[in-house]
Amino acid sequence: MAQKILTTDLGVPVSDNQNSLTAPGRGPAFLQDIPQIEKQDMMV
Repeated sequence: MAQKILTTDLGVPVSDNQNSLTAPGRGPAFLQDIPQIEKQDMMV
């Protein structure tokens, strides 16, 4: 059986969906973190 690969809505493979891309020093999340934004969008 082939292993399923997690992808974004556009089909781009996601390497890590447990951590978000943030500014240094525990800063705010970047808007370039598309997988995290899509994940939050599905929760609404």
